[in-house]
Amino acid sequence: HGPTPRPSSSPWPENDAYILKEFVEVESGRLNDRPILTQAMAECRRSGSTLVVGKLDRLARNVAFICGLIEQRVPIVAADMPDADITMLQIYAVMAEREARVIGERTKAALAAAKARGVRLGVHGAKLAADHKAAAAAFAASMAGDLAEVRAAGAVTLHEVADGLNERGIATREGGRWHPTSVRRVTERLSLMGRENTEGCADKRGGKSTPSLTAGLAA
Repeated sequence: HGPTPRPSSSPWPENDAYILKEFVEVESGRLNDRPILTQAMAECRRSGSTLVVGKLDRLARNVAFICGLIEQRVPIVAADMPDADITMLQIYAVMAEREARVIGERTKAALAAAKARGVRLGVHGAKLAADHKAAAAAFAASMAGDLAEVRAAGAVTLHEVADGLNERGIATREGGRWHPTSVRRVTERLSLMGRENTEGCADKRGGKSTPSLTAGLAA
């Protein structure tokens, strides 16, 4: 595919800049484990491109993390603040980190006050966690056949399995592309489900179980 024409919201409307490649990230800006952002930075270094993010607060809300990005010497531009330079990025990260800390402190204080009043906490969260676990387990089970086919085709490492699934047009549970971390999560969940099922059978029979086998994958 050729380069994607630049949108009307391009930070450089006066020149011929265009989008070379698009990366979609769902991780929070408060996290430091950002595999998609790492890939985007690597692509920018390889092609000598500028990293463009839709909103500055999606880039990072951690001072040390944003400084680490800056040290990689990849030009960074935010579409909502196209004139922000390195100094402004650092200042924004300081403010965002403080805001996140203050919100966390207020939340803890509010929860403590509610608990003191006798409010039962975590009921809704527990239900959401159970629903999420059930959905993740169902998806992992649905992927067992596809994973087996990819392995049968010769994929051994996590990278190879991820590539095989992407080549087949199979999306993750969130609708995105597969990466080694997402493959690991699904295979580990399948392994856990296998152990739970085996242990359940053993409990019913009153005897020892034979551990289920799930092929291990190296990165």
